[in-house]
Amino acid sequence: TSINRVVLALEASFRFGLVRVRENAEPIAFYQGSEFERGRCAEFFLDLLEKLYHKLLLTVTFESFNSTMSLLIAVAPYAVVANRYLSGDLDFGAMNEAA
Repeated sequence: TSINRVVLALEASFRFGLVRVRENAEPIAFYQGSEFERGRCAEFFLDLLEKLYHKLLLTVTFESFNSTMSLLIAVAPYAVVANRYLSGDLDFGAMNEAA
């Protein structure tokens, strides 16, 4: 899905930023660019974290909806014939067959 592609791209950007800092540690230290690089890596990380939270929210919402529908599908047939069973028109075996 598109959210997965975005997360993968942000993870790649974050990893690239970290590798870039590791490979260029001496020039960064020489030119005193540590604050800039820290801010840049933090920005990559925060962007990634925001998208991961968004993905988590979508996943939890989808799974909650699926679980709710599964429960409703299991209970719905009994709810439909419960009135006839309680009034005595159906016995227990007929109710289970109907459901």
